[in-house]
Parts: sequence; structure tokens; C-alpha cells
Amino acid sequence: MAATEFGLLGELEEELEEEAIELEAPGPSARNPPMPTLPPPAVPPVPMPNPDIPPPIIVPLCPNLDVPLRHLECSDAALAHVQAVTGVLMTRAQVLEDMRNHARDAVCVAAHVAAELEGRDPKLVPAFSESFGVSPDSVPPWRTSPGGWNHGRIVRQRFLGARRLLASGAVLYSCWGRPRRAGGPEPNPDYLALARPREYWIALGRRYWETPNFNTRTYAFLFAALRAYYGPLLSDVPLMRAPSLRLLGNVHCYIRFVIRLLNRSRPQWVEEGCPTGETL
Repeated sequence: MAATEFGLLGELEEELEEEAIELEAPGPSARNPPMPTLPPPAVPPVPMPNPDIPPPIIVPLCPNLDVPLRHLECSDAALAHVQAVTGVLMTRAQVLEDMRNHARDAVCVAAHVAAELEGRDPKLVPAFSESFGVSPDSVPPWRTSPGGWNHGRIVRQRFLGARRLLASGAVLYSCWGRPRRAGGPEPNPDYLALARPREYWIALGRRYWETPNFNTRTYAFLFAALRAYYGPLLSDVPLMRAPSLRLLGNVHCYIRFVIRLLNRSRPQWVEEGCPTGETL
């Protein structure tokens, strides 16, 4: 990793520490359970790769945005797993391009949401309230000083942090399961994506490559970036399994907010992670 990237990660660490003090009340650290998973597909197992099936063409949301993926682990064995799951004889370069496109779209989406939060589009308030159970103009109950951060500003800052991390080029990506420095390789990573708090790597699992939903792949990058950067403050436990968690402290609800703003359909793993009708 280049010296400039180490410097950027140091800045991210300092920024996170400052935001942890500014944005959250003192309390116990969040637990660190597994990342969310998609429901098992109701289809037969995928066939072996078919050389006559080309990789899908992805139209990026921000085609002129440059999001570097400088650090990738994708061994021959990992690539074979990706090929078997997708049914496509993808090359390593095509795997990298898929990941780059969805990382770029995640950066684009995070920037768009942050801009919406700053501009206060009329549609934002109901979307925010439905996703987080509070108004964007409300302030945390522990906030006593006037002029402090309201909930809208807190959420906006978190999307900006995820955008900055993905755009930094400092993240280590693994195309199939955990990277070596995190205990990999994994023969069967049964998840969508995996990240750990303040460990700047993102691992893609079997369910990332299984899903035909390109939006879900983009959400996976954004979800993992939020988890990696704000993991001490944001839990990835689905609320159906941990109803006592706060909506503002659950990564699923941030993805739900994105989907609500973009007027897209909500995948089942997001609905299970942040169900409709939940309150703070």
C-alpha cells in the first residue's frame, strides 16, 4: 500500500474518532455479528460455466466517476468459484470490472444521498422518518448544547464517510470470501458481503455473485463501506433478530433510506434487516 494511502487511512481513523465523540452518546460498543445474507434462491443450482454466455453489461450510474480498485485478491481457486456460481467464464479482469462498476455506483449513490440531505428535498422527510423513526431535524436526546448535530446531519456525514472510503483506493477487496490477512481463503462464504469495523477490507460472498439484482450488488458495497468505517457505531444485525437496536444504529436502515429515496424495490434482506413499521 502506498504511503499516501496509509496517510489517508490515518485521516479516516482520526475523522472517525472525532465523529464518534461528536455524533454518538457514550455507551457500550456494538456487537460484531455476521453481515446480512440474502435468502436462499428458489431456483435449481447454477450450471457449470457456459463459454457461450457473455458477462452481463452494466450501465454505471456515474460513468465519468473514477473509483480505483488498486488492491484485489482473486486467486485461481476463487475465480473458479465465481465462475461456477455465475455460470459464466468470467476472466479476472471482468470480475474486477464488475466490482469497479458497483463500487463506483455505491460512491455515486452515497454522494447523491448526502446532497439530498443537505438540500432537503420535500420527499426526504417522509423517507427519513420511515427509515430511521425520527425527523431529520430532530436532535439526539443526549444532545444538550444548542446548535449541535441533528439526525439529518449525522446520517449525511456517515454517507460521506462511506463515499470517501470507497473512493480512496485504499480498500483491499476479495472476490470470494475473506482476504488472507482476515483469515481467508474461505471455501464457501455464505453471505452477500463482509466487512469488519476499522479493518479496511471488503469481501464478496457467494450471494453477491448469485444475485441477479445489480442494485443489490451496489448496495453491498455501500453496506460494507458503512460497516467498515462506522462499524463501532453501526450494527449489521438484522432488526428481526435484534429488535432492541436503534434504527439509526443499524446499517440496514441506511440502505432502506437509499432505496426509498431512489424509489426502488426493497430486497428481502433489507426488509428483514430494517422492517417496515419499525420505530426508534
